[in-house]
Amino acid sequence: MIGSDVPLNGAGVATFTTSSLSSANHNLTAVYNGTSSFSVSTSTPVLVEAVRPKPTASVSGSTSICPGGPASIQANLGGTGPWTVTWSDGVVRAALPPAPRAGR
Repeated sequence: MIGSDVPLNGAGVATFTTSSLSSANHNLTAVYNGTSSFSVSTSTPVLVEAVRPKPTASVSGSTSICPGGPASIQANLGGTGPWTVTWSDGVVRAALPPAPRAGR
């Protein structure tokens, strides 16, 4: 159980909010505990995909680039992929697929 009893609003709707779900998919159900007049009832599961944490990126490499000369710039990405890296000089943008990390 991840929540406590939630009262119904005027429209007969119970709203549940949580920030404690892990970064994974979860099948959630709602359970009505019943009364002396009404039986217990459990909803069919609904799939909820928890939002994954924001990815991180750090850039390293050549600090000086001469016009027409080569440069080596790396983006170290953390978090859950897949990613698309877009390199930009502020004017021109180039979308490049990231190279696999070493050891993967």
